[in-house]
Amino acid sequence: MTAPKDPPEREVRVVLDLGCYDREAITQAAAVFSPQAEFFIEKEGKETLEVSVSARGDAPGEARRLAGEFLNEALNQDLRLRLARSNQGLLRLLAAQALRSAAGAERPPLDAKAQRRLRLEARRLMAGIPKKRGNRR
Repeated sequence: MTAPKDPPEREVRVVLDLGCYDREAITQAAAVFSPQAEFFIEKEGKETLEVSVSARGDAPGEARRLAGEFLNEALNQDLRLRLARSNQGLLRLLAAQALRSAAGAERPPLDAKAQRRLRLEARRLMAGIPKKRGNRR
């Protein structure tokens, strides 16, 4: 007779530091992995969030692997959110310029004064984008 095997670890708990991860990024990362795992917020503190990751499959180590990938995806989503927020003004300016250009013959081209204003606004927005890596906030 053989000894019974331990059931595979199906749940792993991870504690996320809210100083490193944006809550929205955590939610987006959980959505990315929702077909492979279930995510539950177990405890929420001022500075931390405890999340349980339950694998949908029975493969040994699956929950631990998914928890690691979830943390990587949370960092990825956090970076995407920060980039989108810091470049929001520039993106709006570019979208407005593209829409204006698409109008083509319906609108006259920008006069010299409007072009200068557009360039100054673009420079102002570009100056607000950090040029080197720094602290999160």
